[in-house]
Amino acid sequence: MEPKEEQLYLLMKEELESLTQKEEATILENMKETKEKAIANIQLEVEKEIASIYQKKVVEINNQVSGMLYQNNESRKKELIITRETYTKEIFEEAKQQLRLFAATKEYQTWMEEKFKETIQNYQFEKAIVYLSKKDKDVLSEFSFDLEIQVVDNISIGGFIIEDTNLGIRIDESLESILYNQKDWFYETSKLMIK
Repeated sequence: MEPKEEQLYLLMKEELESLTQKEEATILENMKETKEKAIANIQLEVEKEIASIYQKKVVEINNQVSGMLYQNNESRKKELIITRETYTKEIFEEAKQQLRLFAATKEYQTWMEEKFKETIQNYQFEKAIVYLSKKDKDVLSEFSFDLEIQVVDNISIGGFIIEDTNLGIRIDESLESILYNQKDWFYETSKLMIK
């Protein structure tokens, strides 16, 4: 080879190597950028997936805790209701006993007469039936109203029920009913209402 050709060859070789190195550097740089972008995208996707899984777990745990709290609350509420009912039953049994004692007194006869007079005066009965316990039949015997009197078993403590089917009126002044109707008042005033 001639020196000029050789020189030309070396120049071309150098130029080719330089171009190859530049191209290789560009390719490597592009590959590096592509790799970094791919890693960043993968990392972002992984972070999103982790956040999604985390959120689902948080919701799941919250639901479990809420369920356990609800069950615990319901269980405690049931216990409170049972306790309240036990106390209420004891108190109302004692009240029933006190009403039985009251029904054996002269004050009871006075109360019965006054309550009966008041009821008769407040309503214009056409054809009424008065329901009484056996022991109270004589208490109202002095009244000369045109009322049918029937002895019933469902009035055990005392009081009376007047019913006029023509007018659709039923007045329940039996001591059992009066006591039973006090339950709501009792729950409210005794602070035994369970919410």
